[in-house]
Amino acid sequence: MNKRQEELLTILIGEDDYISVEDITSRLKCSERTIRNYIKDINSWLNTFSNIYIYRKANLGIKLIDEKKERNILNQKLRIEIKRVNSDIYKQIEILNLLLISNKAKVNISDICNILYINKNLAREEINKLASNFKEYELELIIKKNSGIVINGSEKNIRIMLVDHICKYIEKFRLNMEDVGIFHIADILVSKSIMNIIEDKLNFRFTDTSFRQLMVFLIINIIRIRQGNSLTSSEEYNYHKINNIIDEIDNELMTNLAINLNKSEKIFLVSLIYSMNKEGIYKDRLYIDKDIEDYTKNLIYLVSKESGINFCEDILLYEQLAFHINTTLNQLKNNVNTKNPILESIKGKYYFLFNIVLDVIKNNIYKNITEDEVGYITLYFQVSLERKSGKREDIKRISIVCPHSFGVSTLLKVKIEKRFPDIIIVETIREEDLNNNKFNKNIDFLVTLREYIDIDIPTFITTPLFTKEDENKLKDFISNINLKDTSYSILNKLMISDYFIQEIDFDDIFEAIKYLATSLYKKHYVKEEYIQSIIDREKICPTCIGNEILLPHGDIKFVKQSILCFARLKKPIKLDNGQLISIIIMLPYKNDDREEFRELFKEIELLIDDKEMIKKLNSCNIKDIKHILI
Repeated sequence: MNKRQEELLTILIGEDDYISVEDITSRLKCSERTIRNYIKDINSWLNTFSNIYIYRKANLGIKLIDEKKERNILNQKLRIEIKRVNSDIYKQIEILNLLLISNKAKVNISDICNILYINKNLAREEINKLASNFKEYELELIIKKNSGIVINGSEKNIRIMLVDHICKYIEKFRLNMEDVGIFHIADILVSKSIMNIIEDKLNFRFTDTSFRQLMVFLIINIIRIRQGNSLTSSEEYNYHKINNIIDEIDNELMTNLAINLNKSEKIFLVSLIYSMNKEGIYKDRLYIDKDIEDYTKNLIYLVSKESGINFCEDILLYEQLAFHINTTLNQLKNNVNTKNPILESIKGKYYFLFNIVLDVIKNNIYKNITEDEVGYITLYFQVSLERKSGKREDIKRISIVCPHSFGVSTLLKVKIEKRFPDIIIVETIREEDLNNNKFNKNIDFLVTLREYIDIDIPTFITTPLFTKEDENKLKDFISNINLKDTSYSILNKLMISDYFIQEIDFDDIFEAIKYLATSLYKKHYVKEEYIQSIIDREKICPTCIGNEILLPHGDIKFVKQSILCFARLKKPIKLDNGQLISIIIMLPYKNDDREEFRELFKEIELLIDDKEMIKKLNSCNIKDIKHILI
């Protein structure tokens, strides 16, 4: 629905009697014919979830017919719809649809004004936002006087950009493909059929995120080929192992949509299949060469060396990590971006491991592995740590629904198994399985990351990383066990001097970091080079860990003595990624103190979830900080 349709429906919800069409046209400043079209569109939308409809009666006007008293449901749906239509991502999708998906030959600013119901100044603002965003994809958006709005760049990058935006839109508002509004139903049905072919023939299953991403790629590929925008490339790619499957997909497209894949399109499709995350390990299906095996072993060795934790004996870690890195390197090779929706949470909760993995990767080959992928790789190491637990007795039976990567679902599984010895996890399933009722019903309850309607089985909702708060809630959910008390003895111990516990006033986060690092240098805890190293690292990888806490750190080779520096900002600083920071904890530490710092990061993990403690730290007298943490 557009904004005027929302306004019309809002007016009707508030009235129990008929409203004259003249009154409606006057309020919405549109014609009677437009109102008739609006009613048709709104009734189609209402029919998807309720028995409510708009009825028009001669000489009286229009009203909502609500025989089953579903107006409360309608109110909730309308609020969600208004939030969706007013969002930036919705506006971007509408503009991208005009420019790249619809068959409109020429698009100008007036067209954007009409679809978004905004003036030309606001339309230009939206175009500028997109233009800035396009740089990430090596695309350029230009407004030409006679040609309208033009996008310059490679066809491959255009498709990757479209898929990134559409998947973000789908995830944000939990849409089905049919709800996106820019896809033809025939394209959706054929793409679903192709997804089934791929999974059935190759005998593996994609994660929810990858399933959705690949399906959107298929639909976008279909649309762009139909428009005459086929890929052209001299690139060679060996896909003989799945040649029969590609031919079957090609036949499916030709039979149902009269779409023919050229060699470049087939190569791109193969690269997409290899670049998507799968559930489990399928070494017989996806060949992992010796270079990847060696890289994985070296990565595990270096992370073990830097962290002081022996990961080298964990065979399962090696197998899972090699499989994931194979997918990651295919993504890099084929320029296929996979966003990590829980990256900030990973960086916050597993700060110690994340930064070690990041340093190891950036200082060795494959330096262009993205921060999103470093987050996923960190999870595999965290899974290995969590796996080091005793045997358990299986009492309660549960299933986990996880729409994210295999690493996320595995971490969640291992954490629950470790912390709840009376739970057996029957299976981990995708949202697709849940929606299609394809899961084991012989369980006590479901563990999910979000709420689902029409599910009769008791459901516990957790966050992807299963925090301390989640653990406590689950204890309440199953056995009403009292929450554990938390203390911060190591944080307190490392606060050696009151000189490094202070309230500061800066508008720029890098100036604040420089000030604190310089203070450490002046007191001889770090070398002078530490100052620039901590700023450089923060620019590359912001260390926001949640609850408005920043945890910046520099190169440990410039640290003379381990110490903790705590700073509270007089007014929060907003970072470029939109996050607010009110507390900065700087932790220069030496290699010799690594064991203690691993324990320290466990305390920080607890601190992130301890809202009461954060509230105290933000409101108390700064001189009392050290005592509060005892």
